[in-house]
Amino acid sequence: KGCKECQKHGPIHRVPATKLHVIVKPWPFRGWAIDVIGQIHPLSVKNHKYIIVAIDYFTKWVEAILVKEVDQKEVINFIEDHIIFRFGIS
Repeated sequence: KGCKECQKHGPIHRVPATKLHVIVKPWPFRGWAIDVIGQIHPLSVKNHKYIIVAIDYFTKWVEAILVKEVDQKEVINFIEDHIIFRFGIS
């Protein structure tokens, strides 16, 4: 909360540590972790600012693409083109 500068330079609020838990999937491509990395510096040659990344929990297979902006359309296209159309839905 607060302005961007206050968030950047204000006190860090620590969340109490909790135990990590293992995410187990019974077979490949049953569950994915998806995240966005960015803004990246320097920008890519084509001025891409972000990386959308997906990792399969079972195989640790990685799919990633560079994008100029992150919005609903880009994420849906990524999931369709790089996960559903490539590996199917089980």
